[in-house]
Amino acid sequence: MAFWGAPLPREDHALTACRVALKNREKLIGLSEQFAREGLPAVRARIGLNSGPAVVGNLGSSRRFSYTAMGDTVNLASRLEGANKNYGSWILISEQTKKAAGDAVETRALDFIKVKGKNLPVGVYELLGLRGATEPALLAKARLFESGLGLYRARCWEEALAVFERVKPDAAAELYIGRCRRFQAEPPPEDWDGSYALKEK
Repeated sequence: MAFWGAPLPREDHALTACRVALKNREKLIGLSEQFAREGLPAVRARIGLNSGPAVVGNLGSSRRFSYTAMGDTVNLASRLEGANKNYGSWILISEQTKKAAGDAVETRALDFIKVKGKNLPVGVYELLGLRGATEPALLAKARLFESGLGLYRARCWEEALAVFERVKPDAAAELYIGRCRRFQAEPPPEDWDGSYALKEK
């Protein structure tokens, strides 16, 4: 775990976290390529980013003591790390982090999720790269996916399916294809808010 903004304030804490996460992904991709040349398995790590208040300080006991951060903000970041496996993504960021990082980052809207133990949905985004340094083809694919996501949230299952089919191969698109087909057979209740409840941490 890493965090910014303590012990010294840092105005660009969210953007810094995004930059570090992207650099981490870049290094891991290079390491995987090196491992492949050496006949070793690939290495991959998921990252979850969230921004907000936390309890920060020297915490623990005489047997284990460290300077760390705790609280709901930290817990959500941890849940987002695990949620990556549902979407085939490397880096998931919360809506709070996206807003704090501003226009300096490129993202793809992925879902409204309810993490285990919480009732309010949270907007989550895949961190694609930095503004001006992200492949145009990747951005075009992200915008196409998001158009399908809008149709999905409007309950236009057939139209959303057609869009997600165009996004393939893509783990998140495959996920939504499955959801659309389930909702075609059994529509969600009238008060459905478009969110999805994660069943695991």
